[in-house]
Amino acid sequence: MVERRSGRRRVAELSKRERYVLSHGTDFFCSMRGFGWVGQVDHRRRYPDRVVPRNEIPSWIFAEMKTCWEILREEILSAWNWPGHRPHGWWWFDSPVERDNDISEVEQLRQLGLLTADEEKKLQLQEAVTL
Repeated sequence: MVERRSGRRRVAELSKRERYVLSHGTDFFCSMRGFGWVGQVDHRRRYPDRVVPRNEIPSWIFAEMKTCWEILREEILSAWNWPGHRPHGWWWFDSPVERDNDISEVEQLRQLGLLTADEEKKLQLQEAVTL
């Protein structure tokens, strides 16, 4: 369980696995070894390359994940370099809507008006390169 010190757990104490799950959603290896809540979130077989729906994460795990996200949010978002995509923690805790796994993440962010001008430029360059 995540314990708070002076209202917040020190960032350095959060494990690489916690950071990984909040960024990428699953960690196959830690789910096999049973590392607390991190091992409970792996739904890779049911949701390959998709954000696990919030209602499928047990409430006690969701609460611990949210505490970790609040501590790591700025660090993860500032290091995030995937235009047109957001970390799983963002979808779980900051997004105004649930992730719609029936459309691409880029398209959903576009529809919500959440892509930055810089992201749009990078995405256009990526599309031009792949054509």
